[in-house]
Amino acid sequence: MDTNPGLSSIELPRSIEEERNGEYLHEHWEQGDLLVNHIVALNERYLDTSSSPQISPTYDYIRLLSNCAWFLYEKGNYNEARTILVGGLDACEQLKLVSKSPEIDIIYAHMLNTSAILDDCGGRFDSQIEKLKEVLEIRKRVLGENQEEISGVLNNLCLAYESAMQFQEALEYREKSLEVCRKHPKSMSRETKIQKRELVYSRLLLAMGQLEEAQKLFFGLSRYFELIQNWYFIGHLYIIMGNHHFAKRNFHSSQRCFLHALKQYEEVGKATDHPQAAACLYKIGRVALEEGDLDKAIEKFREAIKRLQLIDPMNPQIGRINFMLGKALKRTSGDHTDEIGKLEKEIQVIVQRLRPQQDLSAEITEALLDSLVDGIIR
Repeated sequence: MDTNPGLSSIELPRSIEEERNGEYLHEHWEQGDLLVNHIVALNERYLDTSSSPQISPTYDYIRLLSNCAWFLYEKGNYNEARTILVGGLDACEQLKLVSKSPEIDIIYAHMLNTSAILDDCGGRFDSQIEKLKEVLEIRKRVLGENQEEISGVLNNLCLAYESAMQFQEALEYREKSLEVCRKHPKSMSRETKIQKRELVYSRLLLAMGQLEEAQKLFFGLSRYFELIQNWYFIGHLYIIMGNHHFAKRNFHSSQRCFLHALKQYEEVGKATDHPQAAACLYKIGRVALEEGDLDKAIEKFREAIKRLQLIDPMNPQIGRINFMLGKALKRTSGDHTDEIGKLEKEIQVIVQRLRPQQDLSAEITEALLDSLVDGIIR
């Protein structure tokens, strides 16, 4: 049987191919799911060095893997996305040996960009920044300094530095990203890109404690995202607004925002397993914990953990939620010794993976995870 089914003739459905134009795939998940298993099987075959005959990578093949990796990232299937990238990046390197086409470099940069975003999901911020700078170098070399796509990489660098809590660098890359956007007044997506940068800015202001400055952006962002009917960014904005109210200890408004954000993900009927939906449940649990509603907090934390474990059992966010669940259980009158002990062990495993160290005492573990949830919910 032919194990290389005419890769160059494969037609990519809109949902998988869309990403190479810089568009999100959230509206096309069901369509994209039709091809994912096939692409995963192709990648497994490519990585299996004992298979014969070997799959010889082509331009269409690496493009297919690149778009599939992004699709899997958006769906929250991080482990499978990483496996696709292992094969995809290797295939790019192999193809470079026989072709000098700049298109290969562009696809390689796409994959490296996805890999960098996955590093962010795993808390590997130094690796994320290093990869994004390589992506920026490749795209500038191949596309030019002021090509519109450069703005996206600069924005990703802003997000990476924000995650690493290096706020001055984040602000600098935000300005650079906006500067490139403004150089393309005829671009149909220019205004949406600018509003997305403002969304990032509101989150950055919040992280820096500039609550009133962040609040000034909320109305305009809400009006714009409602106008273009983008449920994903509406959800993201309401999470930021919920964080703002939480920081001001306005728990009623905070919970209302988180519930509205959760509604955006669950109403579409496809996103109940999305990491952002789990994040909303976690944040609703945090509000309940602050208000002293321990039963509700425990329920929401457990549901958030359950959903994340289905998506990616190694997601470091599970450690954060385990920590808060443990806090809630300790405040109840019941005996939860066994469950708390299990949670602490799971937390230590996650902390060890994030920050290897010799001393993994409960005190250090708690201090590391508490820093993630201190003050504003991140």
